[in-house]
Amino acid sequence: MPGVIGIEDYYVRRPNHGHDGMIMLGEGYYFVIIRSLQILAEGPLWKQVLSKNSRLVITSKVGIRGTYVELEGVKGILPFYDPIKLGPPPTRFVRDINLIELVPAVGNGPSISVDVYVDSNSRLQALSGVIKGGTFAKAISMDPKVGASVQTISLLATKVLEALLPDMREVVISFSKDFNFGDPEFREGYRVFIATKDPEYPLSAIDASQLVVEKNTGRLKHKGQDLDNYSYLVLEIVALPERGRSRAENAEWFVKMRDARKMAQSLAERVGAVDEKEKRKVMKECSSLMAQGMVLLEADRNYLEKEREKIRKAELAACAQLIWPEKKLSLKDIGTTRKAMGVKSGAELGREAEEYERSEQEVERRLRELLSHSD
Repeated sequence: MPGVIGIEDYYVRRPNHGHDGMIMLGEGYYFVIIRSLQILAEGPLWKQVLSKNSRLVITSKVGIRGTYVELEGVKGILPFYDPIKLGPPPTRFVRDINLIELVPAVGNGPSISVDVYVDSNSRLQALSGVIKGGTFAKAISMDPKVGASVQTISLLATKVLEALLPDMREVVISFSKDFNFGDPEFREGYRVFIATKDPEYPLSAIDASQLVVEKNTGRLKHKGQDLDNYSYLVLEIVALPERGRSRAENAEWFVKMRDARKMAQSLAERVGAVDEKEKRKVMKECSSLMAQGMVLLEADRNYLEKEREKIRKAELAACAQLIWPEKKLSLKDIGTTRKAMGVKSGAELGREAEEYERSEQEVERRLRELLSHSD
């Protein structure tokens, strides 16, 4: 690669953060963000590939392969397209771009590549507005509707590059890695890639233990100083134990479950006494709606089976508690069998539902904390 004489990647732990475990197959969910990307475009080696009208083109390519998902080599043109200006400041800096939405840890680990090209004649300038608007880049998701959109955008981005940059020069910098579940290199925190083009600033000078990612800016620091003499990519990897129901508000199964809750809530809000016969009638109607929702939920591959089971229990418990708030849950009340629910008592069902709801709340809290600096 012209202008680059070395690239290494390192793990950087989030400061004051207790979560840094490996991403394990079948255990929870993860997402990946470009927290920051710095390109240092100066020096004699860069002049070999630059001209007066040169602009940087940055592309991403992400792949996830599994038993029911094939999103291999999904390409995007990142929302960045600016003239290269030699001299101070020499860097081009972008941050906070989603590459992979919250997906379950299934199949194979993701492969990620972020490549930097030079558009020497500014051929993409006419499309600079839509590039910066993110038209040619979309994060990967296992939602079938989103997946189809991602594939369309990937094809469009590929055709644009082939048509307008047929003689695109060799990639200037390529940051790439294949991640594997259960590998210490695929864990919560930051995966940092550093590239150097200057023998005066070798990678051997980098002490991985002295690397820190600044929370509010995403900038990479070494021994307390900005890495002004290097190009780098900072990927933030976040793992969560649950996905939570709030991310499925438009899913058909969620609508069925919500309608069942509304029915139970309507009964709970009635003025005056409601006899036991009416309560059981409403619970039967709620159970019918939830049964339809559960069938749809079973096909939703955004959720691991263990969380789908937690959702089923939480929704059944919620309806039953609305209908019989004055007494402990009974498996007889909710109209199901112990074998089907996998619990020994209504109290156990209620306890498991409460634990799941607390876990959902903790996930939301962590997400707010982790993403607050990207606002």
